[in-house]
Amino acid sequence: MGKNNVGDKVQNKQVMLRDYVTGYPQESDLCISTSTIKLQVPQESNAILVKNLYLSCDPVMQFLMRKDEFHMSGYYYYTPGSPINGYGVAKVLDSGHPSFSAGDLGENYHLWATRMEAYLDASDLWEAVEDEYVIDPLPDNPTLAQIKNHKVKKQRKSKAKSYLFSAVSEEIFTRIMTLKSAKEIWDFLKQEYEGNEKIKGMQVLNLIREFEMQRMKESETIKEYSDKLLSIVNNVRLLGTEFSDTRIVQKILVTIPERFESTISSLENSKDLSNITLSELVYALQAQEQRRLMREEGTIEGALRAKLKLNQGHKGENKNAQWNNFQKGESSNKWSGKTEDEKTNNPPCQHCGKTNHPHFRCWHRPNFRCNKCNQPGHIAKFCKNEEQPKVEAQVANQNEEEEYLFAATCLSTDKNNKNWLVDSGCTHHMAHDEELFKELDKTIASKVTIGNGESVDVKGKGVVAVKTLSGMPGITAYAGIFEVGCLKKGECVFISAASGAVGQLAGQFAKLLGCYVVGSAGSQEKVDLLKNKLGFDDAFNYKNELDLDAALKRFFPIGIDFYLEQVGGKMLDAVLLNMKIHGRIAICGMISQYNLPYPETLENLLHIAFKRLTIKGFTHRDHHHLYPKLLETVLPYIRDHKVVYVEDIVEGIEKGPEALVGLFSGRNFGKQIVKVDGE
Repeated sequence: MGKNNVGDKVQNKQVMLRDYVTGYPQESDLCISTSTIKLQVPQESNAILVKNLYLSCDPVMQFLMRKDEFHMSGYYYYTPGSPINGYGVAKVLDSGHPSFSAGDLGENYHLWATRMEAYLDASDLWEAVEDEYVIDPLPDNPTLAQIKNHKVKKQRKSKAKSYLFSAVSEEIFTRIMTLKSAKEIWDFLKQEYEGNEKIKGMQVLNLIREFEMQRMKESETIKEYSDKLLSIVNNVRLLGTEFSDTRIVQKILVTIPERFESTISSLENSKDLSNITLSELVYALQAQEQRRLMREEGTIEGALRAKLKLNQGHKGENKNAQWNNFQKGESSNKWSGKTEDEKTNNPPCQHCGKTNHPHFRCWHRPNFRCNKCNQPGHIAKFCKNEEQPKVEAQVANQNEEEEYLFAATCLSTDKNNKNWLVDSGCTHHMAHDEELFKELDKTIASKVTIGNGESVDVKGKGVVAVKTLSGMPGITAYAGIFEVGCLKKGECVFISAASGAVGQLAGQFAKLLGCYVVGSAGSQEKVDLLKNKLGFDDAFNYKNELDLDAALKRFFPIGIDFYLEQVGGKMLDAVLLNMKIHGRIAICGMISQYNLPYPETLENLLHIAFKRLTIKGFTHRDHHHLYPKLLETVLPYIRDHKVVYVEDIVEGIEKGPEALVGLFSGRNFGKQIVKVDGE
């Protein structure tokens, strides 16, 4: 899509999923779809029309393309014929939302400048912007090396200028198009939108005045109030002024309403308030807020039975018989939350031919044995070779009228009958906020009976769109090193898949803390990248190592203090042999195991006990609250060129399938990005 105006009809290309994927995705599993759209949001709508500029390829996408029994909560799964969506960078073309406007750069200059500087630096073009170097003319009879060097320097200046031209709106482009160099363009935009030190000082003063005037309203939640304060503070920090979290903590403590006095008193008795972190304070206040809400609105807590009666269910089954079956322990799709169709959606098992389980869970696998009798064909629970307690057959009934759900916590609101029931523990989930739904069918009517016998009407059924923060690799790397790993200066750190989006940042963070860092990668080019550009102390190509244990002993003769695990299998087994006593392992992925029919056996698990190791799994989803800390920590290092972020960029939406598939064969260097449009 080239240059277009609002209201134009244009072609819109999307990468679509052909069918559910088994194993690693292939290019044949994806296709490009072209449709026509109008570049305009509906009148009286708060919708936003954006144009994708860059799209991110992430390993987690392969799981979202599958039709597995196990689904990760909080993710939107793709279905055949649906577009592949993910994180990215987009430009607003039209907006009915008051917080967004088309082509508005001025208010976001500091964010734009930080991202642009990082992008130019990763593209090895920042030198052309920062320094106005002169390209000397070629001498008579130049050598091939001189010709090549002259061409590279000239291209760098031209590319940097082109990237800056393409990163601004048309209105701003008309003001900078006559400038001759990338440095002139950068300096002009900096002067225009950031101003001189005096103007920046006035902006900081206004922001601090706004911060000091804030008081929490009775109608506000702690999250809303803390987010508002952080938004102001982050703008101050972007202008180059330091602003500590301690000051935010003090502000919250003296400006929250009287209803939080009991929590503050409790914190005074149990903690030193001068050392309490912002996240600790917010969590404590949110906990009291939640308890108060539950008391005021008629809370029902515990493992409560909820009965969902769907109008579209089957008729004729006796309800008392259903409850009796449940009390006897029988399993049906009303207890598990799965319909009969959902239980038979697997392809025929290659071992037994049945469709009610995936092949890797089949009892008839060649290498599967009962733990009690060592015979194939059954599990220990149903072993007949020893005296076993009688177990009733668990039957999946086909014709059911009702569905039963277990809820860890149910909140029933008496004050406002328009609110929906919130259930955080069921296969079927209920939400009180209609705006959370991406798709909602209001024609489906049903009732939910909770544990106290109270009935609640269900007004519709649909798909919920969950808002998440961007920057998944950054959050994962930051959490792994600073929160989960808790690294100390001088420790020995090993990072597998170190040239990937997470590994490259994690290694640099560990180096900033004064650690000895070694990474593994899958090619010599990636090894060179780790050592020469990303600053790792050493690195090795695991594909060239016949003995991973010997390789690790070569790089860690005294052992490993901390290991960031992203590979699994043989690599993890070798690491266990080389961990120090009381070492730590943080696991955020095991890419070598994702698509194996039978997971690899680990032989060295006993070292976990002998060495008293600490092993913790984590994902970015548990650490979104760290995003402000990530920016505060990393942005100064990026500005000082102490942290480098490598991106592997392919151009054109048509290259999207190839780029995504390339993740799983190790073709990418760093973060895989699809450049959709250079505008």
